Amino acid sequence: MSLRLAILLALALLIVLHFGSAWQFHRSIDQQVLTLRMLTGDEQVVQPPRLICALAMRSHRPDTDKGPSQYCPTTIQIHQTGEMRLSEQGQWLPFSATQDFSIRQPGFVWRATFRLAPFIHIEVVDSYVQGKGRLEGRLLGSVPLLRAAGSSTDKGELMRYLAELIFFPAAFLNNSALHWHELNEFTVEVKGEPDVGVHYNFDPNGDLVDITAPNRPRMVAGQAVETPWSCTVSDYRTLSGYDIPTFGQVSWQLEDGPFTYWRGRITHLETDPDNQSLFQAEV
Repeated sequence: MSLRLAILLALALLIVLHFGSAWQFHRSIDQQVLTLRMLTGDEQVVQPPRLICALAMRSHRPDTDKGPSQYCPTTIQIHQTGEMRLSEQGQWLPFSATQDFSIRQPGFVWRATFRLAPFIHIEVVDSYVQGKGRLEGRLLGSVPLLRAAGSSTDKGELMRYLAELIFFPAAFLNNSALHWHELNEFTVEVKGEPDVGVHYNFDPNGDLVDITAPNRPRMVAGQAVETPWSCTVSDYRTLSGYDIPTFGQVSWQLEDGPFTYWRGRITHLETDPDNQSLFQAEV
């Protein structure tokens, strides 16, 4: 066998392995989204405190006389653009993303593409489905770069879902897994598990100021460290009949000041999507 033929065969094998690995990765994400779209809630929904009810009613689509509890999609899908960095001195990396949320039970799948250079990108899935968190990134969709799972990941991803309820207000009044606690006249805590919750903080006018948590897991030198965390949202617009914030930024509250590591904008919202191919590597 000539050297040229051997090189060609090796390249062909690498291409086959690349596409096979990428296909398996995308298929696993598709299965998560399909599972998400089948989640239902059979238990009675707990009525939220008045601040949350008022927020839900202001956000609800006005094209029907029925309240949010009568009109409720099963899932909502949003499209985002934004940027993210891994350290305080790190470079901001642009991304485009699609995210599906379950309304009646906690669950989401965020799949993003980070462009590093022409023809070079990283595909990332960040999800919480059926009580399990998942964070995985792959170069070109096939070469593993990072993966996180386990109890700390489960907790962190559930906290993300609870904070992002603001993007799909129908869940405020229709998710039977949510447990509400009015901590004071301006702060409401929502929990998805007995030890997993976030705080919705309001001003005296009843407008949302921010969403915070004192103990969201943060990876430091390979270890999960519970760290104060916050999310601020702004630029309210009407998308698919819902008045929601379309811009958000997320920060760790460190001893030497806030470290903002994620910021993004929602560009499109769709209720009960029926996509067939769910992961879009080329956006």
